Amino acid sequence: MMRSLALHASGLLPQPLKHWLGTRLPVILRVYAAMLRSEGEVFVTPAGPAAGIRWRISPQCHRLALLGTSAPEVQRVLVENIQSGWVVYDLGANIGFYTLLMAKLVGAAGRVVAFEPAPAMLAELKCQVALNGFEQIQVLPYAVAAADTQVTFELGASPLMSRIVGSPGRAVAISVQARTLDRLVYVDGLPAPQLIKMNVEGSEVDVVAGGSRLFRERRPILVCEVHSPQLLERMKQALGPRWHVSRLTEPKPIAYHHFQPS
Repeated sequence: MMRSLALHASGLLPQPLKHWLGTRLPVILRVYAAMLRSEGEVFVTPAGPAAGIRWRISPQCHRLALLGTSAPEVQRVLVENIQSGWVVYDLGANIGFYTLLMAKLVGAAGRVVAFEPAPAMLAELKCQVALNGFEQIQVLPYAVAAADTQVTFELGASPLMSRIVGSPGRAVAISVQARTLDRLVYVDGLPAPQLIKMNVEGSEVDVVAGGSRLFRERRPILVCEVHSPQLLERMKQALGPRWHVSRLTEPKPIAYHHFQPS
């Protein structure tokens, strides 16, 4: 009886809607499966460029990361640009969605260096990296900034909003070690990246200032979340004229941008 009713109801649906349900229903069911799972269980991203990445369920795991649907425009640019064997950096790696995706893209012959100074996120990142067995990922506990120094790092109410600040405010703040990109590459000996993904909550210009030699000599592709139109203009000035800039996501005013050296 129930099967007959279901078949009758499906016959009333418009063809485009039936097609959409046919392609999306498995993913929708996986969403509910993820929501019903207990902390500590493992969930596998079902679709998209990140398909197959494994996640240990935790309070920090955002559903868009679990499903592989976070910022599809950003994922598209990474997929279109990153080549097997490349070195890429993830500044502000958080729980590691882009870190893990980029590890898939560079393959075993490549290298991903992920930076995450927030202690809770750092532990979460290491857990997810270990779960996936990506030996090409190196995790470092530094903030990346304009100078090699200790900086005040504010832990936001959301783990996505932690950032470097000039002085402690009302939020919880800790002291973390900052490194410049130029120090990391030209003194510490990290391999220079062909692409940098950056989400540093307003410190974008400082990162570029601390990597002026790297950006001048090696000219890596930059995929960067920019926090205001004013910061975007300062980024363009800091990088110089020979960069093509395109917006990947709608401004809210925060938007991801793709900086392609020309």
